[in-house]
Amino acid sequence: MSTMRPGPQFELTSHVIQAVASGIGVGLLPSFLVADELASGTLELAFDLPLVTGMAYYLFVPPEKQMLPPVATFSRWLL
Repeated sequence: MSTMRPGPQFELTSHVIQAVASGIGVGLLPSFLVADELASGTLELAFDLPLVTGMAYYLFVPPEKQMLPPVATFSRWLL
């Protein structure tokens, strides 16, 4: 049984964009980060489907701090 080699990994999103634009391969990026490149034709979408990961973000706030104005404002903004 062999393991799949993951290929290059980049610490910065800008490096992924440069690598893909240089023809090294494909990248998995939010389309808003490459909107200019898509508009200019530098990059093309491989497929236009959302990626559903099943992951989510959670905000945990101690009960005694939930009503603090900055925390409450931030919580409402997130929702």
